[in-house]
Amino acid sequence: MKNTIILLLSQHRQSTNSSLPLALTLSQIISLLKSKIAPDRNLNTETLRQDLNELEAMGEILAGDRNQYCIAPPTLIALDKDNLTSLLFTGDRTYLALVHQTLESDPTDLDNLRVRPKKQSLSWIRSHVEQIGVRLWTVADSLANLPIPQKPDQVFLRSPLTRNPFENDNWRTDQNIQQYIPRPNLSQQTARWQPANYAQILTQNLSPLIQLPTGEYIWMDGTEFYEIEPDVAILAMFALDIEANANLKIIWDEPQGRLNLQGINLPSDYARWLWRISEPVDDMYRTRYFEPLKRPLMKKAFNKLGCELV
Repeated sequence: MKNTIILLLSQHRQSTNSSLPLALTLSQIISLLKSKIAPDRNLNTETLRQDLNELEAMGEILAGDRNQYCIAPPTLIALDKDNLTSLLFTGDRTYLALVHQTLESDPTDLDNLRVRPKKQSLSWIRSHVEQIGVRLWTVADSLANLPIPQKPDQVFLRSPLTRNPFENDNWRTDQNIQQYIPRPNLSQQTARWQPANYAQILTQNLSPLIQLPTGEYIWMDGTEFYEIEPDVAILAMFALDIEANANLKIIWDEPQGRLNLQGINLPSDYARWLWRISEPVDDMYRTRYFEPLKRPLMKKAFNKLGCELV
């Protein structure tokens, strides 16, 4: 299903500029996928959401507000500037064959996500791929550019919602608005999302980050409500953790080099970065293996987020 989603989002382009991909809403993706699968197969919406979250973590897609998703920009990834024999391609598949051709890679395998450039020169590779609109990204140099946790500022709080979501009568009785409440005794990130009470938020100075039953993240500023993008919300979650001295504890098996990220939402830049320097562990969902040389980099990234490895 993941590959189908990647190809689907890569194929949909903006009508005014076909070089740019088109963002699709969750409902549009569901409709298009249903047209591609056999009539006797059911499309599980929750499984689809998990696949979309996983693809975002892998750096293949981007998530925006209003439950919209878009294929990520085409990117070539090198672990190190001195190790350029094999580069990993992620993002917009429209560019994959062109990258192989531009870097004079194996012409018989244009669908391979591993690109082996003819010349192992960083400047040569970068100049060639930038001419076709593809980024070259090195893991070691990018750690310093990862964003720090922060609450949304006025740049992200421009147009308040016209209606108080707590006054929406359209939610089902089993649907609740959730509020992010960082507490040291709640070690799991998912457990920190609690049913929200509007009056308590106003009177008890509680966390201003809420999530609607339909998935949108909302930031409260006084009595105003602003929809914020998932990445902005997740960075705010870690900032609220640090502020409350309730840093998340991430399960880390040092002898085995295994990091357990089940139930953890990471900012997309961090997720993509971590996925690119690690490998999946068979039969262990959202568990990543880190080679010894890459473990110090991983630890620095989580220290930047204010997390503890336990």
